[in-house]
Amino acid sequence: GIELKEFPLDDKKTYQLLSRGDSSGIFQLESSGMQKLLKDIEPQNFEDIIAILALYRPGPMKSGMVSEYIRRKKDPSCITYDHPILEPILKGTYGVILYQEQVMEIAHKLAGFTMGQADELRRSMGKKDTEAMEEKRDLFIEGAKKKGVSEPVARKIFEQIAKFAGYGFNKSHSTGYALISYQTAFLKANYPLEFMVSLLNSEIGDFDKIAQYIDECERMNIWILPPDIHESDGRFKIFSNDILFGLSAIKNVGEGAIRSIIETREKGPFTSLFDFCERVNLRTVNKKVIESLVKAGAFDYLEVPRSQLFALIDEAIEYGSRMQKKMGEGGMDIFSTDKDSITLTSNNKGIINSLPEWSETRLLSYEKEMLGVYLTGHPLKRYTSIIKVFSNVSISELEDVEENMPVCIGGLLTEIKRTSSRKGERMAFGEIEDTTGKVKVLFYPRVYESYGGLIRKGGMIFVKGRLEKREGMTVIVDEVANLNTAKDRFLSSIEIDIKLPLSDEKLERLKQLFIKNRG
Repeated sequence: GIELKEFPLDDKKTYQLLSRGDSSGIFQLESSGMQKLLKDIEPQNFEDIIAILALYRPGPMKSGMVSEYIRRKKDPSCITYDHPILEPILKGTYGVILYQEQVMEIAHKLAGFTMGQADELRRSMGKKDTEAMEEKRDLFIEGAKKKGVSEPVARKIFEQIAKFAGYGFNKSHSTGYALISYQTAFLKANYPLEFMVSLLNSEIGDFDKIAQYIDECERMNIWILPPDIHESDGRFKIFSNDILFGLSAIKNVGEGAIRSIIETREKGPFTSLFDFCERVNLRTVNKKVIESLVKAGAFDYLEVPRSQLFALIDEAIEYGSRMQKKMGEGGMDIFSTDKDSITLTSNNKGIINSLPEWSETRLLSYEKEMLGVYLTGHPLKRYTSIIKVFSNVSISELEDVEENMPVCIGGLLTEIKRTSSRKGERMAFGEIEDTTGKVKVLFYPRVYESYGGLIRKGGMIFVKGRLEKREGMTVIVDEVANLNTAKDRFLSSIEIDIKLPLSDEKLERLKQLFIKNRG
């Protein structure tokens, strides 16, 4: 193996990964805003990562420091220094004053401040203590003049320090964070399978994070295999070149149940649901656990529809309890057959065998309920193209949208709660999710009255409105449309650009297209 301290800080694959913004799961770098900044800056060395962590804060982002840093990094001809003394101090940040340590070094080397005086300057600027800063200004200018710096240049440099020092970040802190960021990025770039399985195991219990990282695995062409009673352990694990879902990540399945399942299967595979219930500890592997396992698809290896397995659960538990009781009493030969149980199962066999499999919507709904993620499909999959056309943002991108900006999101209404306004008018709030995340939605009385028929749990809809960020993120909805009829609601005209000349074949195809789609 390789130790953390042995990770090279110049690994090409790591910087390529970061420059693509593929930073989901990377310490301090996984937000959508940070991913955009990574793509803009394209870090090429460790110093760039330190700078990125210092830049991604409200102060630098609002001050224009970030865009100035990017401009200078991309075009070195933009880098200027007001005095030669500044070059060795600011070279690593392309002439931008970014760190508190730089402020102190400039004061020390350019104006002759002691390090104690330089630290006082830093603190007074950070606190925006104008009175103290005015005192330091005169000292700075006088000290700089003694070093041969002209008064106009000294004054200009002090103004630059004053502007940026309030946003300055402690470089030593940023370096500490950057090292962990780099190490996690190195692991993701060079050991993607091991990194992602560890990441998933670190978030067991947090359905939202599990869903996020499963999406990331799919983007990385790593398959997440559904849970399997025969193969799954308690935690996620590497299975060939894929990752097998862990039993402990299934809702309602506790450690005691997992221990019983794993210990029991070591003595031989489970041949049926009845065999399973006969052999496991039914005190820990209770009805709720078995229902969750069936809904999650953990018994799919039996090649019996989940609907039929679910209908057999009560009967299988009853059978298993009876077999365990007889075994405990010592009144049963391990090779004997319980004729009563066979009679019982055969009474219902025809009815249960005729049960059709659950609908795709129900199968996926149960998967989401038990696993926190749609694993074998997604209800929105067939609507991907129309959502892409009419949505102006995905839910994962809302973090970067300014408050009160108009948004249009296509997704699945997963939660809805109806209530009344102070005037007694009906309204509702809930959650909508797309394939990238979920967000709260609020339907005020006017909107609820107009679109109440579409505002129901499981509804596949577009919501248009504005984004509010006061307490988390909420879309205040103004308009609702069904995904199936969105084209009629949102599409008023189509513009087609044709580059001439056009071949006869293409003209004929265009003609047929117009004939087929009149209107």
